[in-house]
Amino acid sequence: MAMIAAYVGAALFRVIPVSVALRNCGWMLLGSAAVIALLLARNILVFGEAQPYVLMVGEHATLLESFRVFLHGLFWDITGSSTLAKYVAWDFKILVALAMVLLAFITVGLLRGWRYFGPATRFALLFGALFCFASASMLVIAHTYHGLDFGYLLRHMMQFTWLLLAVTLVTLLALGGRVARLALALVVAILLTSRLWFIVDDLRVERAMQQAFAENTSVVEAARPFLTDGRILTDQIKQRLAQDASIPAAIQALPENALILSNQGPLLGYLASRPVRTLPLPSVTDLSAVSGRVTQVFHEMRGDRPVYLVFVPDNRIVRDPESRHWQSMITSGLTLHHRVVGSDSNHLIILVSPPREETAQRA
Repeated sequence: MAMIAAYVGAALFRVIPVSVALRNCGWMLLGSAAVIALLLARNILVFGEAQPYVLMVGEHATLLESFRVFLHGLFWDITGSSTLAKYVAWDFKILVALAMVLLAFITVGLLRGWRYFGPATRFALLFGALFCFASASMLVIAHTYHGLDFGYLLRHMMQFTWLLLAVTLVTLLALGGRVARLALALVVAILLTSRLWFIVDDLRVERAMQQAFAENTSVVEAARPFLTDGRILTDQIKQRLAQDASIPAAIQALPENALILSNQGPLLGYLASRPVRTLPLPSVTDLSAVSGRVTQVFHEMRGDRPVYLVFVPDNRIVRDPESRHWQSMITSGLTLHHRVVGSDSNHLIILVSPPREETAQRA
């Protein structure tokens, strides 16, 4: 979309002829259509529908709040310091002052250099600006209306931060002079320093996480100190679960004809060397997806097989404000008739009874 918008803008500003813009837009749409068609065909073959992805609920944030979250992540990506990024993004006076300086600098540089830029440079600047605007808008809307949390926000921002650097470098080169060269050297030095600081700090936190997960038998308790700043703990959680011998032992002890479902299905299936289906668990406070999936399993099942649900900590569980009580929250929130048959600090095993209508049909 940004590329097509750039061609339209370039034609309007007479950077390129209208015929060239139309021809290039046509090639862009044709090339995109081939990729999109293959993606839709794959979704239909695998999932049975063209759009199988479920939109999450929003974060109950306003667009302005989501924009501040976006700026927090953007500054963190640029500076490498979460503390500095938080300080700048959430302090209104500092944010406004910094925005005025940057806007004035970019405006003066672009106005001074625009007349000297060739068509290729003008188009690149136009595309970069539109791409950054479209990406930022998409992330802000996703955070506000579809629950894209802070950790995912930072991950996706890394895909276009380099364009901001490119626009900044072009602006500095357009300004020219000694001050511009010093500013260019300062920008490069800041970016290199921030990358080195981020790597050093990330290694320090990673060592602390490995030590915490090694010393604590409970995944939830081990993860608690590291949940700030949107850090994703998927790998650490799975590694700790793989070291807990009680989990595969409990699954292997279930009846041979048992049908097993889990929120960490592929991992537990590998550890226990038994088939374990994936069970959706969007939240420990809303188990409607779990009940719906289990009901579907009973409806599709041929013959009588015991159905067991195996819950283990994952990112959603450890991030819940009441994560210490995740097992009791699941057992109390599950609407299907069930019985707890095994539990430990890192797993909960539940035997689920068929819904009444399924039992009646089989009788």
